[in-house]
Amino acid sequence: MTMSMNLGYLIGTAIFATIFIAAAATQIAAKNFHPFLYWFAIVDSTTVGTTLADFFDRSLGIGYLGGSLILASLVVLSLGIWYWTMGSVSVNSITSRKVEVFYWVTITFSQTLGTALGDWMAVTGLGYRCGALVFAAGLAIVACAH
Repeated sequence: MTMSMNLGYLIGTAIFATIFIAAAATQIAAKNFHPFLYWFAIVDSTTVGTTLADFFDRSLGIGYLGGSLILASLVVLSLGIWYWTMGSVSVNSITSRKVEVFYWVTITFSQTLGTALGDWMAVTGLGYRCGALVFAAGLAIVACAH
């Protein structure tokens, strides 16, 4: 992999992270809920998550499994710090800006993990279609258990 490709993923991540941080900060600073701001921040977190997953997986050379393990650790760490600091990780308890920051950090790491895991499943031989079915089945199980 060339140096320009390594820098490309890093630069792309920096660009989309800047947009995401601005969108999330605007959402957090809003006094009332604005669906457009919220969904704009969600789309931005998804985009930065994709570029960050590609940076971990490809530019750092640790592969999809290595990137997934790092990202899973970051999700668990963000949830742990959120719980330890606030006493809950329930989205129903998002009543302060501090809690909303935890929410956006955790959402971004989890979406990044989703991208890395999806890519990993696709390249391990399942392909994108079967990988999507595995995740759909997992989501259905969680929905039914809830």
